[in-house]
Amino acid sequence: MTLPIDKVIKLNVGGIPYYTYHDTLRRSPYFMNLLDGEMKKKTFVNGDEIFIDRNGQLFEHVIEYLRTGSLESIEDDIKSLNKLREEAEYYQLKDLIDAINGLVEGIPVIENTMLIGSKGPQESTVRILMDAIGEQSTLKLAFATQMRVDLYKVHIHCNGRIQGLQKVDNLDKQIGLGKQWPLVLRQLAASMPFASLYVVEAMREKGLNVNRLKKDTETSLPVELQTTEAASLPLGPKTRKAHLRFTEKRCKGYFDIEYYRSQMAMSFKFKNNLHIRKILGQIERNIILNIEEKDATLNPFIPELSETTIDKLPEFLEGII
Repeated sequence: MTLPIDKVIKLNVGGIPYYTYHDTLRRSPYFMNLLDGEMKKKTFVNGDEIFIDRNGQLFEHVIEYLRTGSLESIEDDIKSLNKLREEAEYYQLKDLIDAINGLVEGIPVIENTMLIGSKGPQESTVRILMDAIGEQSTLKLAFATQMRVDLYKVHIHCNGRIQGLQKVDNLDKQIGLGKQWPLVLRQLAASMPFASLYVVEAMREKGLNVNRLKKDTETSLPVELQTTEAASLPLGPKTRKAHLRFTEKRCKGYFDIEYYRSQMAMSFKFKNNLHIRKILGQIERNIILNIEEKDATLNPFIPELSETTIDKLPEFLEGII
């Protein structure tokens, strides 16, 4: 039975009560099915309240969007927006999902990808550099460090506290880091394994030849993953095999399997980033492993790198290192 549009509907979302008109809720396909097509399947509490086992606090933003068609009260940080997007997907609100994606795209790349507000040494290093030379320059500096280029020959355009074209080997003095500079660069490269994804993507969009960046190590990996730091990204199973073999060759005699496992454990930080997942998903679909890469393994710790194993690795390793 179809309810009148002016009927007041009482909802209990995760223990929080909400009251609104039937007409407001009908803007969501989820609620259309719930109210009109599945009346017998609803769970009622406190008489005529419909109980929904979702996040009650975030539903405040969902109902606001259904009423007004806008998002004004949500904080524009990536963590809050990602949580709200999960709720929007549950309620089948495509327009709200698009609105959230638009807000996410407006957040600077680094803050979109990292928890800059945390107090770890790597995040603090990134914040110092972003303030000093700007976001894009920080990305490029991380990328150059990961690619092991001769930084004494590198110039970057800075748009932070420091402005204009600058030589990298002079930045330590301008920023005030002194002898800490080599350590700062290593921390930067390790904390931003995604830098190569964004920089190479931008180069391709500009029509630049990225193949000149390829290493001489034989690998099936695209150039953006030809860094040892890419071990910290949520790679697919085939890509992981190729990267493990690449790192073994690249590091040669000083390859440390325990360190590689610890890097893999960090991939949970980036697994919810949609842009990173999109890039890595495309790579996983297209990569063709050579015979040597197909045999890559983390034995004896993990018997084989199966798709199921790869999916579980980040959380599993995070708990034991």
